Amino acid sequence: MNVALNAIIPLLILISLGFLSRKANILKEGDERILSAYVYYFALPSLFFVAISEIKFTEEILLSIQTFPEFSMEIALMMKFFTGYFGKLCASSQSALMIC
Repeated sequence: MNVALNAIIPLLILISLGFLSRKANILKEGDERILSAYVYYFALPSLFFVAISEIKFTEEILLSIQTFPEFSMEIALMMKFFTGYFGKLCASSQSALMIC
């Protein structure tokens, strides 16, 4: 129960701060697109790199990666995220030397 509260309370605080900032006109209409883009293109990739860099890969963990398809699914979703992101960059570039 304590773990659930530790996960839910920060989310409720963030939702409340967003609601109150909109009511107080701190955030204007359309600012959600800017914040979403920041989270999608900068914050989440940074979080992925930090989280992966802190993993201590032991033999047991490497064996569990092979046996648990859930972990493989997470890796596949991260690859989809990054290929979608870089594919969008390549599609918007005018360079013929970019290989996408």
